[in-house]
Amino acid sequence: MASFSMEVTGLRELREALKQLPVNIGRNVLRGAVYAGAKVVVNAVGERAPVFTGTDPRVQVGLLKSAVYMKHDQDLSTDVQQVFFVSIRRGRKERAKNRDAYYWTWVEFGHHIIPRVPKGGGSLYARRAAVASGSLVAGASYVLPHPFFRPAFESSKTASSNAIRDYMAKRIPIEVAKLGPR
Repeated sequence: MASFSMEVTGLRELREALKQLPVNIGRNVLRGAVYAGAKVVVNAVGERAPVFTGTDPRVQVGLLKSAVYMKHDQDLSTDVQQVFFVSIRRGRKERAKNRDAYYWTWVEFGHHIIPRVPKGGGSLYARRAAVASGSLVAGASYVLPHPFFRPAFESSKTASSNAIRDYMAKRIPIEVAKLGPR
């Protein structure tokens, strides 16, 4: 899985203002600000996620869009650092709830096609025979990537940092101009 991070720098005044606030209030303001920034990224990823347009009845239309989520990580978060993960639901627990988008990395990065085992068996001979008969397309062994997660993250960086900045500017009594350029 790809890992992304964003760092906002030049916020010395903000740190000093957070130190003047009680610990719980400072932590909650910081958590709310990072939540606002992560929400912008979640929305951008959800907007760019492709929707299945085929006719396969086994596929849930819009599953990839609805599987985008964010989660606050309490173990990595401290009074001066808050961590939110933005990802896509997948796994056994999500499969039980019928919202497992396990295939999102295949869409994002592309993948090789592994054909189903033909009725004649799974031998190499049977697979070659299936390709020769035309039931499998020879040469179409790779699906090109359709990136949506990484471009959404890249395009929402500025909006995300602005959301963090605006949230903090509303809740901490310091001059907005000291928080750095927009």
